[in-house]
Amino acid sequence: MDRFHVAKLYRKGLDELRKKELKRLKKELPEADYKEFKGVMWLLRRNPAELKPEEVAVVSGLFKHAPLLGSAYVFCYTLTSIF
Repeated sequence: MDRFHVAKLYRKGLDELRKKELKRLKKELPEADYKEFKGVMWLLRRNPAELKPEEVAVVSGLFKHAPLLGSAYVFCYTLTSIF
């Protein structure tokens, strides 16, 4: 195993959790609130240090509604920083 393949596996897990949580939120949240999270996939794939303040606000709002996704995000980028 090399760094690339390990990272690919744990990022895939984050992406699968994101899909699951957004599907759940689409059912639970009003449409206007849910639209705020459009395009969040690309924000979650970027380095957190490179996010603009308005992007951080969107990601933080998502994590308030999906705390498990927030934890997975932190774990994902903690692992990335180890490599």
